[in-house]
Amino acid sequence: MKRTIVNEIHVDQSVSTVWQALTRSDRLSQWLMDNDFKPTKGHKFKFVSDPAAGSDGIVNCEVLEVTPNSRLVYRWCGGPLMNTELTWELHPEGGGTHIRATQSGFDVFKWIFTALVGGRWKKLDRRYLFVLKEHLNGG
Repeated sequence: MKRTIVNEIHVDQSVSTVWQALTRSDRLSQWLMDNDFKPTKGHKFKFVSDPAAGSDGIVNCEVLEVTPNSRLVYRWCGGPLMNTELTWELHPEGGGTHIRATQSGFDVFKWIFTALVGGRWKKLDRRYLFVLKEHLNGG
């Protein structure tokens, strides 16, 4: 049984600014993790952070889809979030950008175990969007 988490947020930045924060390796490193990302379909890359309980700190990824300034999809494999897909969708809205982040493919049993042991799933649900918003607002 698989689970999908969908989160949405509005930021007061242009779509192109948000797109750069999602697709430029140097900018992605500033708000998420060190990486060797390139916005090219088929590119395999890694996110690297400090090891934590249940994780060696390495997330192996592969870019599955790139539609500039609109949609980015990559496979995310590592730690308790094994084999999920993360989709970023950007839409201009009111002088800013509406961001929709969908992470799908969670194994429900691993998800429940991680939630019970780590108690961090409420944070993980929206972490990416809040950290991105803070970064874009100069925080």
